[in-house]
Amino acid sequence: MEFFRRPVRVLVLALFIPLLACSAPDSPSPEPASPFPEISSMPPASPLPSPTSPALPLLTPAPLALQPTIVIPTPTPFAYTVRSGDTLSQIALRYGLTVDELLAANPGVSTILSIGQVVQIPSRPASVAEAVPAPAELLVGPLQCFPSGAGMWCLALAQNPHAEPVENITAQISILNQNGEPESALEALAPLNILPARAGLPVAAFFPLRPSGPFAARLDILTAFLLSPGDPRYLPVQVNNLLTQVSADGLSAQVSGRLVFSQSGPPSAEIWLAGVAYDESGQVAGFRRWQAAGAPQTFSFDVYSLGLPIARVEVIPEARP
Repeated sequence: MEFFRRPVRVLVLALFIPLLACSAPDSPSPEPASPFPEISSMPPASPLPSPTSPALPLLTPAPLALQPTIVIPTPTPFAYTVRSGDTLSQIALRYGLTVDELLAANPGVSTILSIGQVVQIPSRPASVAEAVPAPAELLVGPLQCFPSGAGMWCLALAQNPHAEPVENITAQISILNQNGEPESALEALAPLNILPARAGLPVAAFFPLRPSGPFAARLDILTAFLLSPGDPRYLPVQVNNLLTQVSADGLSAQVSGRLVFSQSGPPSAEIWLAGVAYDESGQVAGFRRWQAAGAPQTFSFDVYSLGLPIARVEVIPEARP
């Protein structure tokens, strides 16, 4: 119990061992789409090479990392990628800053933001930090890296142990060489803005080029805040009649179902669904975000594996007016 009371700020994989390759399927699998639809330039995930190919110098989870680790956000500055519906004032409020402080940290940025734009979030001033609610603790599972073309996906499962949803989970994944020196770092995102109570979502980043030699991967959670009950920015929605069809090779799955919206709330203007695929051991095998405008009654989309065979898929909804 003492372990879970002590905050741990980073999750590090310190093993330098090869990722085991899986056999290539007998027939080519459908070319997967990017888990984040707005990242159109990202190369599609590809199956792992056959055992006859040279082993890739990627990490497998350390045995001691199989248990979730309590991680809280760090106060260091970081880059935030603008999402649909974000405004400068909302971002400033979310991180306990004034609009002037945010503009001062981003010379040349106007008050009109575009999706995908990167905004630098400075450290909170001490006087403001005291007024900001304490960041929410998360349970973060093992950090894994999967080959994808010339690059790789690195991700970890973030679980919400609280009775309330957690909003705005952001992280940074750093790649370290075998001497422990940083080689590269990217912002890692969850596929939804909110993580429901007692649920889990992957926090992932795509590295266009994977290291040529042994490396370690480190995850730092940057932000995570408890969501106030009845927040008007989100609408109640549920997934019913979920049907999952996994392909014969286990590298893809089609999910479909119905969406049920609250009768009392306004109609939804945007719906996001996160499809998270797991293998038989409960490790994240892949994920996909599906988006639609309005209030669709049904949905259907494919989730593709990043390397592990898919055993089941969970679908988590998010609706905004």
